[in-house]
Amino acid sequence: MLTSSLLAISIHKMVVYSDIPTRELADIVGKPYPTLMREANPNDHGAKMGIETLMDLMLVTGDYSPLEAMGKILGVRFVRTDA
Repeated sequence: MLTSSLLAISIHKMVVYSDIPTRELADIVGKPYPTLMREANPNDHGAKMGIETLMDLMLVTGDYSPLEAMGKILGVRFVRTDA
């Protein structure tokens, strides 16, 4: 499905291109490295990332592109606040 591909690719890029090395990122979010890499792989349809892990990754990396991808898919826009 095209919409899930857009989201999966944004998650993959967030994990792989983070300023934080992927092994360290896995430790921070409490995932074994191989598990995180499987869940972030857009071509691995057997492993999916949970919303809690996704939230942790966005908070740790500061990369909200998966949320932006969801907004694009859903036809909504998210606005950052100081809350």
